[in-house]
Amino acid sequence: MQWKRKGLLEKIIDPHLAGTINPESMKKFAEAAEKCLEDYGVDRPTMGDVLWNLEYALQLQEAFTQGKAEETEIDKPVTPGSVLPTPITPSATTNAEASVQVASKVEETDGSVHSQTVDEHSGTAMFTQFASLNGR
Repeated sequence: MQWKRKGLLEKIIDPHLAGTINPESMKKFAEAAEKCLEDYGVDRPTMGDVLWNLEYALQLQEAFTQGKAEETEIDKPVTPGSVLPTPITPSATTNAEASVQVASKVEETDGSVHSQTVDEHSGTAMFTQFASLNGR
């Protein structure tokens, strides 16, 4: 939290990951952590709020990573006879488990319930089990 207060969050990033972390994502993640460390429980966020903040930080990071990948492809010179790489999708892999879909039941505020399918390897799939918690 000291590095966050000083505005130097990049100091805590693993050197092997330097340059691959979106500063905005890191900032949102640190803000979520800081809120969780409040002295009084009433000032701390609910688990739903924590989940939302972490998913938002993950979305920022994924967009940043995707943007970096697109920049790399744009900057790469194309020569006659060169083949651009094809992105590998879970359905294109030979690993049967890679294309497993995880279904989760989502209850809307109006009381209706529907199923939402999420790819097992998406960032959101990790958190789908928390989506319909109603507390203790």
